Amino acid sequence: MAAYVVVRLTITDPDGFGGYVAKGVPTVEASAGELVFRGQVVEELEGSSDHPMTAVLRFPDRASALEWYNSADYQEAVALRKAAADSVVLVYED
Repeated sequence: MAAYVVVRLTITDPDGFGGYVAKGVPTVEASAGELVFRGQVVEELEGSSDHPMTAVLRFPDRASALEWYNSADYQEAVALRKAAADSVVLVYED
């Protein structure tokens, strides 16, 4: 069963966030993950969004997603993300 990691965020330091992207993207690919979608809210049809940006990553299964998230390489990237953005990270299964 595929697992999706959804990252909702508000970037507070664009330069610092670039460091997170540079460090984090290779870790996704190295863990059999793929970027499915990334984008910014352009219109709210119902309710309100806490964070204007979203990224969705797909992994073969929940174990792969958690292994990626908890890996030493990605945790180095997490420190950069936390310094450059307010975020929420969630895992979904289909």
